[in-house]
Amino acid sequence: MDLPIRIGRKGGLIDGFESRRHDEQGHEELLTQFTRPDRAKALVVAERLQKVPLTSLVSCQQRWLYDLFLIKLTGKVRYYPRHATSLLSLAKQIPLYRLQQALRDAGERRAISDHSLSARLFIENMLLDYVRLFSPEAAT
Repeated sequence: MDLPIRIGRKGGLIDGFESRRHDEQGHEELLTQFTRPDRAKALVVAERLQKVPLTSLVSCQQRWLYDLFLIKLTGKVRYYPRHATSLLSLAKQIPLYRLQQALRDAGERRAISDHSLSARLFIENMLLDYVRLFSPEAAT
């Protein structure tokens, strides 16, 4: 049986299972941040997630935003049903047009995620933009 192998950022080989486990842990931490948007915590989370592939994190955010959008429109959740209660609560706080813009921004972010020079700054920007969705100043 062939194990999936991936080349790490520093050129070393990482076992595919180890890499996948690291990605999954990153996704869980990211989802926790999404359920409780907090500016200060976003910076801490960004630092811890800088080793997780950016495209993986952006995909996770895109699915989360899609679920926010979907639950707001239809009351259903596609990707993260175990977070349905949090998604519903959060979706009530955001106007639809801001969710649409956040989805567009995530799509643009996905396009450049393979080319980012600083993973930490990229993730900080992504998480702080998400936190701003819920800030009163953003509603104006």
